[in-house]
Amino acid sequence: MPADEVATLKMAELQRRLDRIRAGIRTDAAAFPSEESRMENIAFNVLLAVQTAVDLGAHLIAREGWEPPDTLSATFTILEAHAVLGGATAEAMRSGTRLRNLIAHGYARVDPVKLVASAQAGLDEFARFLAEVAAWEQERP
Repeated sequence: MPADEVATLKMAELQRRLDRIRAGIRTDAAAFPSEESRMENIAFNVLLAVQTAVDLGAHLIAREGWEPPDTLSATFTILEAHAVLGGATAEAMRSGTRLRNLIAHGYARVDPVKLVASAQAGLDEFARFLAEVAAWEQERP
């Protein structure tokens, strides 16, 4: 069965956020600490990418009638339990929720170099998340 409209829109939104992150980190990472507006742009898009993935997961969970998550990271645990995501992808996405919380709540200033490294690593993890969700959507009865 093809993805529903909400899932399709969320997946497209996540891809747009990933494209913005990719565009923001294309230059020398050593320059980032001195480029506050670019760092904020990357952080904002990382936060929104994780939030969009959570929203997509919550939509799938609600649509399927599965138990609701009690935390953001539990969204990915539930998706893993129902074979939407593999274990490595679910763990990567749970880690993403921790980074999202650091950015959103300003728990000390996020280290720019670590943020860029996490954003770069996250691009592949988000791509895997999208691929696994799309494959599950195509295979579901």
